[in-house]
Amino acid sequence: MKKYALRSLLAIATAAATFGATAAQNPDAATANDSSGNFIITMNLAPYIIVNQFDDLELTVDPANGASGKEDICVGGYGFPDYSIAFSSGNGTPEMPFALKGATDSVPYAVQFANNITDETGADVLDDGTLGADIRHNRNATVSDCLTDGEENASIFIAVDADDWQNTSEQSFSDTLTVTVSAI
Repeated sequence: MKKYALRSLLAIATAAATFGATAAQNPDAATANDSSGNFIITMNLAPYIIVNQFDDLELTVDPANGASGKEDICVGGYGFPDYSIAFSSGNGTPEMPFALKGATDSVPYAVQFANNITDETGADVLDDGTLGADIRHNRNATVSDCLTDGEENASIFIAVDADDWQNTSEQSFSDTLTVTVSAI
């Protein structure tokens, strides 16, 4: 029995010595009265971008000057400072990238974009649907601004030259314009 008690006492002494040495080397380690520690908290966000607030657009027609209209939208998100934007016409072809289509005739139109709703015109969209290589726009709205608050912070301008419809016998033309935003 003495041998067992001696072994137990030796094990307790060894554990106490090890604990004391650990506490001396690590101030965050437990002491006799309290213990504390710390950890790092991180949050990694994948960029999230949204474009919304689209309404159908009926162009205002002026036989002498053409047809035009403006659609205000919201671009917002988080996890990125800038974005790019691209446009695609549902009726577009390589010869006519943006096209309003009637029953048989098509009428070309031009697209411009402004990263605000106060400008009267925007930057011209190229035939490839972009504003050019490496064109960046500042994100100036949050997801909540676009979804909850219904904010509009960018404008799309559509214009049809009057000469492009003068020879048509049709009265109604339409297209679906797809707007794609990408976080940069």
